[in-house]
Amino acid sequence: MIFGHIPVLLHEATSSLLQGLELHQKSDCFIIDTTLGGAGHTKALVEAIFLQNSKIHLELLSFDQDALAVAASKIKLLALQQLHPSFEFRIINENFRSLQAYVPAGKSVDILLSDLGLSSPQLDDFQRGFSVGAQAAPDMRMDPRATQTATTLLTLLPEPDLAAIFRDYGEEPKAKKLAAAIVAARTAGELPLDDASVLAKFFETALGYGYSRRSPAIRIFQALRIAVNDELGALQDLL
Repeated sequence: MIFGHIPVLLHEATSSLLQGLELHQKSDCFIIDTTLGGAGHTKALVEAIFLQNSKIHLELLSFDQDALAVAASKIKLLALQQLHPSFEFRIINENFRSLQAYVPAGKSVDILLSDLGLSSPQLDDFQRGFSVGAQAAPDMRMDPRATQTATTLLTLLPEPDLAAIFRDYGEEPKAKKLAAAIVAARTAGELPLDDASVLAKFFETALGYGYSRRSPAIRIFQALRIAVNDELGALQDLL
């Protein structure tokens, strides 16, 4: 699958991050993109920096735990390097929580960008099970090398832990009710874990969805995704 992603607020993010840097007076610049994705924001930043100072030495350190994103963004960054020989980049195929291990002690960072959340290519790839419409197992791993999936959580976690995930990461007011329904269904061998779209319907039924508002399954899928990838823990480590 091609990792094609349109970055949101591209101009606003770029102009805000470059504000006050006085690039025309700098001989070098070090930027970090902790969520490289398709390199949309970073490509715009690099182009804007060289537009202000064509002779600057620009160094990029970037992170993405999704191998598809790394492959796609590398092509774009190599093309930029051909245009600007003083541009150096490094892509780390890991979660950004390991940032400190890759930044030399005392290194001054000019820009750090984190575009948090889910990328549309991940949502669109139904085999990865992020979407409520996916006819595949609810995987939800941003890093396919990880061992924990949404299926793992739904199969093994006790009722209080499931309720906490739905409450804290999905802001679901009926978190306890849903957790009880999941445990009851899996005990009876009736929890649909091989098809995310069927699982979403199960969540809707358990929560009493009346088709008068946005499906509550979307909140539950969000909560499971955050838990599977320990997104808030990783963010805390980054901060």
